[in-house]
Amino acid sequence: GNATAQGISLWAGVGGSREAGVSTFPKDAKQLGAQVTLPLIPVGLRADALMLGSSLDTDNISYNVNAVARMPLPIVQPYAIVGRGRYVTAPDVPKEMGWNYGVGARVGVGRLGAFLEMRKHDPLKRTITTIGVTF
Repeated sequence: GNATAQGISLWAGVGGSREAGVSTFPKDAKQLGAQVTLPLIPVGLRADALMLGSSLDTDNISYNVNAVARMPLPIVQPYAIVGRGRYVTAPDVPKEMGWNYGVGARVGVGRLGAFLEMRKHDPLKRTITTIGVTF
């Protein structure tokens, strides 16, 4: 069988950006996501929650839904990601609709693995680099 992750996998990571962009939040970020990948189809669907800073409050969390186009190779799976979501740019400011896009690579077998990705998030005007685990 195919050793790449299929079915539902969970993604969790930490990261940050060099630029502040338009956001008043700190540059560090935490990411949680769930991805659905079907056999024989190289595009998966991932829903993410992105928390800026360290205050666990729904007002500090951006949400997005992404298409993930992966190369279904053994062990290392490079991928491209693009999605749309609702972004928080500052405390007590309504969330704005926006886009994100980027690239990454996942290393692992089955659902267990590690990933490194870099995504540009608009309207934040930040490029966030994230490292994390899949399970």
